[in-house]
Amino acid sequence: MNPPTKVEGLLTKTRGRASLVWKGDDGARVYNVFMSTTNNPYNWTLVSATTKQRFNVDGLVAGTFYYFAVSAVGTGKQKAARANRPK
Repeated sequence: MNPPTKVEGLLTKTRGRASLVWKGDDGARVYNVFMSTTNNPYNWTLVSATTKQRFNVDGLVAGTFYYFAVSAVGTGKQKAARANRPK
């Protein structure tokens, strides 16, 4: 199983929301979505787990940089995450 690719985070017209989308692997059962407000080092916090290849993150504060990572979980184990921040 490969990690998710093309993780994209886009700000939406909904205040305080980022909409994340990614390309998943056929072997993935669940995707873990992580968030960090620092990148040196990252301080990942699990936001949610989903079976879909998209997720909306709510409650974001204007003026704060957010970094997101998505990892795939299959029948074996969690794979490496792919990260990005909203554009």
